[in-house]
Amino acid sequence: MLSNESHSGDASESPPQRAEMLHETQDYLALVTDATQIGIFDWNMLTDEVVWTRQHEIILGYAPTTATIATHAYRDWADRVHPDDLPQVVELIRRGMAERTFQKAEYRVIWPDGSLHWILGQGRAYYNDEGRAIRMLGAIQDITERKRAEEALRQSEYRRRAVLDTIPDPAWLKDKEGRVLAVNSAWCRFFGMDAQNVTGKTVFELLPTEFAERLANTDRTVIESRHPLRLEETLKDKNGNLVWFETIKNPLFDDQGELVGTVGLARDITERKQTEERSLAIKAKLEAALASTADAVFISDVEGEFVDFNDAFATFNRFRNKDECSAVCSEYHDILDLFMANGEPAPPDQWPVPRALRGEVVTNVEYALRRKDTGETWVGSFSFAPIRDRDSTIVGAVVSARDITERKRAEEALQEMRVQLAHAARLSTLGEMVAELTHELNHPLYAILNFSKASSNVLTEEGPTDLGRLREWNEKIAQIALSAAEVVKRLRAFSRRADLPRTECRIDEIVEEALKLISIETERNQVTVEAFPAADAPRVQVDRVQVQQVLVNLITNAVEAMLTSPVEMRRITIRTLLHATDVEITVADRGIGLPPGSETKIFKPFVTTKPNGLGMGLSIIRTIVEGHGGKVWASPNYGGGVFFISRFLLLMEPHPYDV
Repeated sequence: MLSNESHSGDASESPPQRAEMLHETQDYLALVTDATQIGIFDWNMLTDEVVWTRQHEIILGYAPTTATIATHAYRDWADRVHPDDLPQVVELIRRGMAERTFQKAEYRVIWPDGSLHWILGQGRAYYNDEGRAIRMLGAIQDITERKRAEEALRQSEYRRRAVLDTIPDPAWLKDKEGRVLAVNSAWCRFFGMDAQNVTGKTVFELLPTEFAERLANTDRTVIESRHPLRLEETLKDKNGNLVWFETIKNPLFDDQGELVGTVGLARDITERKQTEERSLAIKAKLEAALASTADAVFISDVEGEFVDFNDAFATFNRFRNKDECSAVCSEYHDILDLFMANGEPAPPDQWPVPRALRGEVVTNVEYALRRKDTGETWVGSFSFAPIRDRDSTIVGAVVSARDITERKRAEEALQEMRVQLAHAARLSTLGEMVAELTHELNHPLYAILNFSKASSNVLTEEGPTDLGRLREWNEKIAQIALSAAEVVKRLRAFSRRADLPRTECRIDEIVEEALKLISIETERNQVTVEAFPAADAPRVQVDRVQVQQVLVNLITNAVEAMLTSPVEMRRITIRTLLHATDVEITVADRGIGLPPGSETKIFKPFVTTKPNGLGMGLSIIRTIVEGHGGKVWASPNYGGGVFFISRFLLLMEPHPYDV
């Protein structure tokens, strides 16, 4: 159809006459066009009027009229054609009129709802006596479904090609007669052929006869058996090199389950074949070494698969001979599942073979193994290393083991004996502990005595009795008595080798409790105590009573060290400092200080600087602090006196900086 142009001359028939002609056969047209779903049109090129059938309207997306035919304008058709297709269709019509040929065109139309429909249009022009085209008769047909099917087929072919080309190894499809249906890029690269030149040909047309016959025979086997086939074979590439392939061929069925051909995939295993040959050569060289050693030895290939072992390995696993061991181990194809860790199969990264295949060389590392026959565990001292070929390529691993089960049992028995001896040694120090008990109980008993005397003094005073103070002192007496009981309890636990419980505590709370326990002592001796807690209130996992003992002993020592000092100098400073991984407690006094060089000696048992001291207090402090994973030391106070510093591990996450 042409665009609206100005023309001179008249059509041989007027539109009313043509409409009348179509009306005479409208019943026939209705029957034909509705049955065939073909729309018929008659275009008057002089007036630009188009008479078309009802089916024509339906195909173009117009609401159909009740009449069999209707009159429209050229623009009614052109407005429906897709803008990208209209120029091409118009050009075809012009060419047909110029060449006086019957023209066909496939194009798209856009319906009012925005949907696209494919149209097949065809027509022939008619000319007046002057040779001018004045009329065109033709028909249109909706071919949308056909186009969709063709597109689906193209997409299917594209996907099939895309899938084949993603396979890195040569792959192909053949029909039942052996003709190639499709090959992938890897196949074309290997044989140096183009996919378009391969399709439709048989292997006899593409490959040398010796290979073609072998391939055709395996194809025939797959088709006749209707089962997959796996084999190893050699083929020559485009350069004439012989390449080993592991080929897998499967029968190819259509959607109805009909056998239509074969599908195949060939994986290059040349390197693996070469490795196997190298491994076999190495195995032959090692057989003599395997037989000559008394240690258990086994060998794996580069894949970690079981290859060989010696008689000693069979003996270690309680088999009568190597043949019996081999019969059992062959069911597993390897022996890696023998390795145990804490009674369970060890994770692969702990096995000696994978470590050796990564290039590690290790000697005398211990593994536990499970015996194949009984499940019993034995311990071996292992050495392992990779096996390399001439090119330093790792082709396997060799592992040797020496049975040290009896030695381990002897070590465990010796360790148990050491524990018993240590326990006996602890009991032998009971005499020292009696002295310790005397020292430790002196503080709570003395505090109880002080609170009792203070209570008696209040009761004997004239005037109203201060019940609040008496109640407070009685509570402290009870608390101190419980503390003394805890000291005895810990002594008993020590003699029984029992572990003392530890709890999560705020270190500053323990400091406050210790100050309450010693308050009578500090008040009676006119000692001022200043406590400076850490800002972040650090948490520790400690035995609360033992840490109280440490602080009470240090504060008591500080009080005694300042008894001869003027009252204004009797000052104790307690600070809690937070570090990255631990918390520090310092107890500083302004007393007489320590003799030079005694800072480390005073923490030993029975070493004291007091005229009547037992020399157990600081020794007990060191034992408690070190038992908590910390440390304690002393240093001179520059203003006179001494610093006692204790550190305990933090329970919290490491602090980003020291306070």
